[in-house]
Amino acid sequence: MAQLFKEHRTAPSRSTLRMRSRAEDYYRLGLEAQQRAAQVAELRLKKAFELVADDWFALAEQVRWLEQHRPQNGRPTPKEPE
Repeated sequence: MAQLFKEHRTAPSRSTLRMRSRAEDYYRLGLEAQQRAAQVAELRLKKAFELVADDWFALAEQVRWLEQHRPQNGRPTPKEPE
């Protein structure tokens, strides 16, 4: 019983499982697509995986920028009336 409790206590919580940002997730997907491109022999598929990787990297960069410029509460700041 003590062993079961110990394993339960050391299991990562839901909050610790989500330590990475979405930008890091997208960057990782870009790396995976690059790896697949390197493994594929057929030129058409290689190019397709390279394009997918480029798109994941672009998305990662955009999300990284948004995450850095987002207000602390996560809500966009309202625009001033003109």
